[in-house]
Amino acid sequence: GTTLFGRGDKAVFTFSLFWVSNAASGLFKTKEKYMEFNQFYILSFQNPDYHGFDHDPVVDLWNMRVAFFFGISVVIVLGTTYLHYLPDNRMQNWARREAERKIKEREALGLPVLDSNYYDPSKIVLPLEDEE
Repeated sequence: GTTLFGRGDKAVFTFSLFWVSNAASGLFKTKEKYMEFNQFYILSFQNPDYHGFDHDPVVDLWNMRVAFFFGISVVIVLGTTYLHYLPDNRMQNWARREAERKIKEREALGLPVLDSNYYDPSKIVLPLEDEE
């Protein structure tokens, strides 16, 4: 039988369902580029699960799997690891340590952990009512 581009498989032409403009040949500068486009177009009918990596379906599938593994899985794992080990630029760890130190200090002095008055009311100097 007739082979397609020197390959052992037979070509299945289903161009009756698809309209291809003759003006497409004007988009290519050389006949080789036009033939390369036509070869890609015909081979895309032979491999309906084409991912854009290779014309061989097995190589195309494995290249897609490798690209997605490194492009997504590795990036997510290494990206989150990188973000986890970034320095504490908002000083949240310091604020927690300081709060724990203050709590221990207040408990050692016998004071409540939280006081309703932020400042000691006996130390606040208020203006006299006559001065208003």
